[in-house]
Amino acid sequence: GDRSMDGPLSLSLAGRGLLTLPDLSGYGELTALDASENYLGSVARLAFHLPRLQCLRLQRNRLRRIERLGDLLHLQFLDVSENLLGPSPGAALQMIGNCCKLTVIFVAGNPFVDERGDYRYQLLDLCSSLRMVDGEAVKGSRPGIQLIERSKGVSSMSSWQPMDFHTKYYYPTESAMQWMVNWPS
Repeated sequence: GDRSMDGPLSLSLAGRGLLTLPDLSGYGELTALDASENYLGSVARLAFHLPRLQCLRLQRNRLRRIERLGDLLHLQFLDVSENLLGPSPGAALQMIGNCCKLTVIFVAGNPFVDERGDYRYQLLDLCSSLRMVDGEAVKGSRPGIQLIERSKGVSSMSSWQPMDFHTKYYYPTESAMQWMVNWPS
């Protein structure tokens, strides 16, 4: 066993210089795993071996995606900050929408995290159970809905066509909408 274990159902592999996860096939009862501060490039077998995980810490690794994340149906807490996750939350966090108990996620320091914070809404779209993203509370509904409702009577908005935003990589999001609504005409 590991002396730094919080309880009988948690395992710490933090800071061991691991390039790959060890064989965890005998650890099916684990509910918490800390494999942070390693050099992991893949966690492909993780969900298969540890289906009961509720808390997963993978911060400060070299992960480009979290394979089969959606198979962790009991997951409540996920820290994947400071990895190489990209190009989008959906591509990097595979099938996260299946994690219907996931309420807390940390993703700061990954390529898909943008300064404007749009990634929060992308995450919320993917996984509606989320309540905290990078330590900040997120609402259960997207704020864009109310903004559009409120601005229906504004004539300048109805004539405005978001054509210049419709590039291959960008779609108008809440922060863009908010900026347009709050902009003094």
